[in-house]
Amino acid sequence: ANGNITANAIRLVSGAFSADGQASLADNKVSADVKGALADISLLSGDAKGAITFALNAQGAGTAPDLSLTVDSDRLSVAAREITGLKLTATGKGDIASPAADISLTGSVNDEPLDFKASLVTRQGKRSINGLSLSLGDNKVSGDLALDDRFLPLGTVALDLPDISPLAALALEEANGDVRGTIAFSNDGGAPAVAVDATSGS
Repeated sequence: ANGNITANAIRLVSGAFSADGQASLADNKVSADVKGALADISLLSGDAKGAITFALNAQGAGTAPDLSLTVDSDRLSVAAREITGLKLTATGKGDIASPAADISLTGSVNDEPLDFKASLVTRQGKRSINGLSLSLGDNKVSGDLALDDRFLPLGTVALDLPDISPLAALALEEANGDVRGTIAFSNDGGAPAVAVDATSGS
């Protein structure tokens, strides 16, 4: 009668996927703490082997809770490449009107260090992705992007990828070659446009 919704001892098991925790919504306050695992990542890609675990936490006002998500894997195998010590962390504010988040990804791919960082920022009603930076061995991607009202990107990302194969492995795909140049995102009369200015030696 008071509009409160509470769910305790949440548990879900479906094949290789499992999750358990608790969640409640009371007086427009949300509290959730859920942990889980995917024991067989080949369900996402047939070329991948391994397992991941995750943890999701949400606390605060129902319309703008503080959120945190972590995803971990000790070892994944993708297209004959080993991804070890993988850790994805995302923290922020779940406010649709003024979203904010800090995202990081670390680990190694065939013993090459991986480091990714980016921040979603909202200032004076304008959203942007600041400090986007990805390094994996000698591969580098960087840039800053604005986001329009539909969350479509505007701006330029620089690419310096002498060997794209480890990056492809992160996407659970297999690819080879090198790419250097830029990708420019724009809004052409309301329609998203992408201009690629890149070269490949292979």
